[in-house]
Amino acid sequence: MFLLKFACTFILSMTLVIGAHSAAVHVDRRATDAEISLYMQAHNSLRTIYNASAVTWNDTLAQYAQNYVNKCIYAHSNPDPYGENIAAGYGSSYGIAKGLQDWANENSTYNYNKPKASHFTQMVWKSSLQLGCAVQTCTLPVLGNHLSTYIVCEYYPKGNVNGRFPANVNQPVSS
Repeated sequence: MFLLKFACTFILSMTLVIGAHSAAVHVDRRATDAEISLYMQAHNSLRTIYNASAVTWNDTLAQYAQNYVNKCIYAHSNPDPYGENIAAGYGSSYGIAKGLQDWANENSTYNYNKPKASHFTQMVWKSSLQLGCAVQTCTLPVLGNHLSTYIVCEYYPKGNVNGRFPANVNQPVSS
């Protein structure tokens, strides 16, 4: 009898723990106005420097990003026909702003003579005019199973298209 009670208690406890963990980690959400402002400001200020038109927010792209980020799989979703950037990190200093800044900082290694796809190039890609992003808190194996902030941004039309870098990734505007 004791073993049966123990087994039932253990199973119930584990169900509650796993259920609570899943609910906390995979809550479906929508970007807040403050988050949207942060995504837009980071992209459009960088795009101004690289002489690209401002992007506009697209709720369909944001929902696609949210649906994907909720899966907590740290890999590209292969979102054809969208372009995609992903980032993740953990700790109190890691959040949306840090992820976006990390992408933008890739500008320092971009070689205009040998162009390659990067997060930076997708951010400033001239023909990508719509943006939708999402964030989720996940336990990611790639980050040692730390509770992490996972960010996904989708772009339309997609950027980082081979053969089209010179027409879509401009040199920075002189100040």
